[in-house]
Amino acid sequence: MSQRRDIQVMMDELQQTSDVIKENLTSFLDGLKDNNVIFDHNVQKIYAVGCGDSFFAAMAVKNAFIKTSGIEFVAVEAMEFCRYEVEYIPKRSIVIVISYSGSVARTAECAIAARQHGAKVVALTGNPEGKLAKLADHVLLYKVKSLGFAPGTISFTAALMSLYLIAIKFGQHASRSPMIKAEDALIALNEIVQLTTETILSLKDEVYRIADRFKNQKLFYVIGAGPNLGIAHFGAAKLIEGGELDAIPQQLEEWAHLQYFTSSPDKVTIIICPKGRAISRAKELIAEMNFIDTRTILITSGKENKLNAEYELCIPGNTDEIYSPLLTSVVLGLISFYISYANGKSSYNFKNKAEEDEHYATLHNSEFYQWEK
Repeated sequence: MSQRRDIQVMMDELQQTSDVIKENLTSFLDGLKDNNVIFDHNVQKIYAVGCGDSFFAAMAVKNAFIKTSGIEFVAVEAMEFCRYEVEYIPKRSIVIVISYSGSVARTAECAIAARQHGAKVVALTGNPEGKLAKLADHVLLYKVKSLGFAPGTISFTAALMSLYLIAIKFGQHASRSPMIKAEDALIALNEIVQLTTETILSLKDEVYRIADRFKNQKLFYVIGAGPNLGIAHFGAAKLIEGGELDAIPQQLEEWAHLQYFTSSPDKVTIIICPKGRAISRAKELIAEMNFIDTRTILITSGKENKLNAEYELCIPGNTDEIYSPLLTSVVLGLISFYISYANGKSSYNFKNKAEEDEHYATLHNSEFYQWEK
């Protein structure tokens, strides 16, 4: 049976988001219990590296990881890590290399380079037989029931969840006092299971109307801060992959220093700002966006936050900002799906089989940099 490629695959997978979170709260946690040796290290610093969605997930969990583990944590794009950053890593480092497929060349190179420079390597992957798993010191598997070929959404959710849970486990083992206790973090994550379903049900009709309004739009700015800077990158990626549109991610504050100068009535900015530390600045910037008459779509939470964007998508519940990426990413997935649908897209495909084969060969087969031994 051939792999599904129809556009509905993306929506069908989005509707599985709550199941993915619930599954990881049990199966992935159980898997961590079998890998206690990872968490017994006297760790000085943790790196999380990856390409595309894997890197964006690492960006999005940074604040939560530090608060629940009590350990310094940085997210680094795979090529930046294996060709540059790896040269400076402290001796007691752990490098979490993230790749759902486990077959991307750059992440495999990260594993090799990290081990050459004395770090312990943990592969976070969906493929136990992949190239990455074979190169790592330890392998942590996360599960996703893919329904076909579509822009990744639930694989991203699974990566987020896995990293949140890894942080909790480090916090339980480390001789530190994390800012967030494990039991409190797990309560927060369990509450999100139902909220993901409520988010889709409560917002999908409004997202459909917004998508119809902007179906001819060719360029989007997607901005966020803190945990949602990574989600701005993820959201832009879904518009590019799904809708084949131009989308530029940016840090919330930096919009005022850069994209302000190219914003106009024919441009659209998606602002990702749930209730939290960035809300006051988002309010100021939306006021300026209204002043210059550029189009705005706000993804937020807390009905009391009236920021006067042209369109406001309010996530239900009262989720802590550090875990909001599990919900804001779902809304970005909905926006990508409905804009693709409104533009008449019927399937996710390359132009032809030759282009598909060439592209994946470029991702999977690539020369590695040779560090001097």
